Formats: sequence, structure tokens, C-alpha cells
Amino acid sequence: MVCVRNTSYSLLMNGRVQGSFKGKKGLRQGDPMSPLIFVLIMEYLTRSLQHAAQISNFRYHPMCKSLKLLNLCFADDLILFCKGTRSAVTIFKEVLVKFSAATGLSINANKSHIYFGGVTATERRIIAQDIQFPEGSFPLRNYWMSVFILPQSIIKEVEKICRGFLWGASGSRRKLHMASWHQVCLPKAYGGLRFRDGTNWNRAILAKYIWAVLEKQDLLWVKWIKDIYLKGVNFWSYIMKPDSSWYWRKLCHLRSKFSKIEILAAGVSGRFKPSKLYNSTLNQ
Repeated sequence: MVCVRNTSYSLLMNGRVQGSFKGKKGLRQGDPMSPLIFVLIMEYLTRSLQHAAQISNFRYHPMCKSLKLLNLCFADDLILFCKGTRSAVTIFKEVLVKFSAATGLSINANKSHIYFGGVTATERRIIAQDIQFPEGSFPLRNYWMSVFILPQSIIKEVEKICRGFLWGASGSRRKLHMASWHQVCLPKAYGGLRFRDGTNWNRAILAKYIWAVLEKQDLLWVKWIKDIYLKGVNFWSYIMKPDSSWYWRKLCHLRSKFSKIEILAAGVSGRFKPSKLYNSTLNQ
């Protein structure tokens, strides 16, 4: 509480400080104590869920039963897993009510979705900002490519905007491209600008998940993949089932794009380097 009560807040009005007041409750935004408190509170919730799961009429979600997986937490998001029975849901609800009463936190259930319907005007401006980062790093594009295999229509549209920004474009008027996009995407040592081809770069980034399956046995999601899909079978000899998820099928398709040796070689000091894997495709 010393960390809470020793804080003070200043009021800035019309460019001048107009006094201050002491903090009495809660932490400042961005306070380094926040992650620690979050972990402590979520640990309490996790143990409460585990204790409740020992009740005889509780049923685990079929895909989480072997690992006894009940919940995943990240920032202010919480995902709960159980079999869709009235008794299991009732048990979870009782735990959340007690958790809310003990911590003073309210529970909000939200639905969300992600939609790739094209590139909007706002996205065009963001992409134009991305292209100004050194050596074609494209942070916004890289973020989405590290999560999804983007539709080819989106990749082509993004690259079209990037080419227009690089060579100059205004409305329907476009300047002459002094070099092909393939040339621009080559490393500087080969006369390029080190931009990256969207399709191949997307594949190289997502190959990190294959590398994790091969090298990171301690990760929870890797344990889940091996328990649900692989079941003791080597990843490279695994035969996809008709009911496999869309995302898992996409990852398995990457086996035809990269070899096991190439993916393992992209791991350096326990970290996956997608640029190393991407560069290996330039010679193909």
C-alpha cells in the first residue's frame, strides 16, 4: 500500500500546473507492479477453478481433458474451457461469482471476430507509414503475418500500395517503376532494398510454430498439439485428418515449402529467426 499511497498526481490546465493530490486507491496506469498483481490474482482464480474441477459432476472440454486445461489468461482476457453441460457451466459461474466478490473485479463476457474484407483508407495510411521503417521491416504487416496466413488478395493489395508509395503514385497516376518488385525484395548485397515478398515472408514467419513443435517441448500449446493431433507421430510423417482445424492444416501445408533442415537451421540460440529461413528461399 506504500506504493499506492505515495503516488501523487499533478493537474495540468492551459499549459500550467494547477496543484496536485495524493493517490489513495489503485495503481497508476503502466505501473510496473500491475503485472505482478495480475499474476497473483489470476493464480488465485486458476487454483479456484482447479479445486472446483475436482467436483464429481464437472466435465472437462473433450480437447482439454488429457492436459486438464481449464483456463488461459492474457492481460484482461480470460478463456475458460469445460464440456458444454449445465453442471460444468454452473460450477464455473459459481467460481467466478466468488472470485468477483473476493477481488472486487467484475466479469465481462465479450464476443469478437476478425475479418479480412479488403484494405481500407485508414489501413492504406498505416501501410504507407510502415514502409518508412528501415530495411522494409513492415511492423504492422509482420504482426498479422505472425498470426495468420493472409489471403493472397490482401498481400497483393498491400504490396501494390507499397510499390506506389516507393515509386510515387497520386490517384490514378503512377510513376514508372525503376526496378521490379522481385528486385526490390532482394538483400542489399544482391542489389535490392531488403523489402520482402509478402507470400514467402508470411510462410517464413509462421514456420516458427513448426520450429516450436520440433524444439519447444515445454510449451503448453505444443503439448496440446502433440496430444490432440500428433499423438506420438512425427510431424513430418503426420497425415492430416478431415476434421483438423483450418489453422493446423495451413501449418502442415508449410511442410511442402520448407524442409526440416531449413527450419531447424533458422533457430539460433534458442530463438527462431524468420529472416534466416526467408533468405534460404531466395536461392530456390
